[in-house]
Amino acid sequence: MVPDRGTRAEVNLDAIANNIKAARKNLKPDTKLCAVVKANAYGHGAIPVAITCVEAGVDYFAVALVQEAVELREAGITKPILVLGAMPVRPSMADICVRFNISHAVFDEERLNLLNEAGLRRGKKAKIHLALETGMHRIGIKIEEAAAFAEKVKQMKGIEVVGAFSHFSAADVEDFSVRTVHERRSGFGSRRTEDSH
Repeated sequence: MVPDRGTRAEVNLDAIANNIKAARKNLKPDTKLCAVVKANAYGHGAIPVAITCVEAGVDYFAVALVQEAVELREAGITKPILVLGAMPVRPSMADICVRFNISHAVFDEERLNLLNEAGLRRGKKAKIHLALETGMHRIGIKIEEAAAFAEKVKQMKGIEVVGAFSHFSAADVEDFSVRTVHERRSGFGSRRTEDSH
């Protein structure tokens, strides 16, 4: 017999629904709201949390792994799903993304080519989001290489670009705008220019 750890988590799905509704009030009506439910919804239970999110008005889901996205699909979740992590470099994984209508983060030609080939093979475009590197140093296309990469993507007949995203490198910084990212990367964070007043 395994002894009880003495800990218990109670997940209040009504509270999750209320949080979604509160967040939605702060958004423009046409802004999409994405719920990140990776790692079993951070231990809260991916399927019940996802169902609650759909009922509360979430437009999109994000997960870390293809397997998590498939789990949502098999549970009946039809909303768009983005896989944020790095897809294993295997044709079978790309095929799963196309088959289950899952958008995947793309940040290199290897994964881009696999998804393009899967889309062509299945006669259905592979959906992707371009991952942009803005300082987190996990995954992403370097900003200075993004335009050239986007040109390559445009040539791919089996690809549909759904969007782009980044992961801020410091969530606890008070002023964290795109401008701040560029200033930090270029080393000009403390310089003022004529157009900055």
